Amino acid sequence: GLAIAQEYSKAQNFDATTVTSSSNVLAWDVSANQVTSVTTSETISSITHSNQVDGGVYILRIIQGSTGYAVGGWASTFEFASGATSVSGTNSEHILVFLSDGTRLLEIGRSTNLAA
Repeated sequence: GLAIAQEYSKAQNFDATTVTSSSNVLAWDVSANQVTSVTTSETISSITHSNQVDGGVYILRIIQGSTGYAVGGWASTFEFASGATSVSGTNSEHILVFLSDGTRLLEIGRSTNLAA
């Protein structure tokens, strides 16, 4: 059963997915997109999340091309270690890692302005 400790002989991971914004909103269903990326095609002024579970870890990778659309406007249920992050720049990537308490997504890691 699943109630006993297991060992793997190969590395395990979540399938990486992609999400898109629509009308300047990114609605992130974390149950279907636990590790996901968005390539900005417009300014994203609102980011929301849904279907998180307590103890779940979620990763959002934001990829900005040469146009450098801005990303900001995080829902109040995102909690950041050093204040909400506004993402901008060109030809860069930003990786944000969150832990859920069942309601909020709490930032536990951030790498910003990586070369795209």
